[in-house]
Amino acid sequence: MANSSRILIIGGTGYIGRHISKASLALGHPTFLLVRESSASNPEKAKLLESFKASGAIIVHVSSLSAFQIKPNGSVHFIFL
Repeated sequence: MANSSRILIIGGTGYIGRHISKASLALGHPTFLLVRESSASNPEKAKLLESFKASGAIIVHVSSLSAFQIKPNGSVHFIFL
């Protein structure tokens, strides 16, 4: 897809986030999923994450002590405490 937008989805394995993630990937957007580290310990969410990875998603695991900031230019900065 020419000029695809980069998409960051916070909570990509959540009730709504999983549908948005699937749609973004299906449309060919470079898709980044911000998910809790604990998501990998949930078998259903781990399977979902694997399917997203296979579809080209970049998975970013964060702890509850992580923070991020989206800059006006669209870049995302992560702070891990």
